[in-house]
Amino acid sequence: MSLVVKFLHGEIPREIGNLRDLRVFDAGNTSLTGSIPANIFNISSLKWIYLGNNKLSGTLPIDICYNQSRLEVLFLALNQLNGEVPSGLDGCHELRYLDLSVNRFTGRVPHSIGNLTSLRKLYLGANELRGEKQTTRELVLSYWCLFISHYQ
Repeated sequence: MSLVVKFLHGEIPREIGNLRDLRVFDAGNTSLTGSIPANIFNISSLKWIYLGNNKLSGTLPIDICYNQSRLEVLFLALNQLNGEVPSGLDGCHELRYLDLSVNRFTGRVPHSIGNLTSLRKLYLGANELRGEKQTTRELVLSYWCLFISHYQ
């Protein structure tokens, strides 16, 4: 089942986590506000989450990929998400595309991202990330596309 929403305003309903057969959740460019319900990351059938270009805020769960073995695309760019980039992203073994750019993430890029062997595109730019660029580049050398700008 796919859920493509183009006219949803306000917060993402927590009931979204009850859609156990959901494969694609696309609610990008819809003016969503509030935090992303943690139970959305418990839908093990999800392959594609696109929530970019909204006004979402709050942090992402550390164990974001605990039940996400099938997730291939996670697009959360152009929001107001904050906190650290979750170290549990390495649980998304099939993740090919990760875009967390243009948010308010802080801290270091977790070394666990280097364990994402299927990852081909990684976008982390326009956040408040810090750390050693050299180490991060070494971790992601095999990625086809890497964009980390505004990196301290």
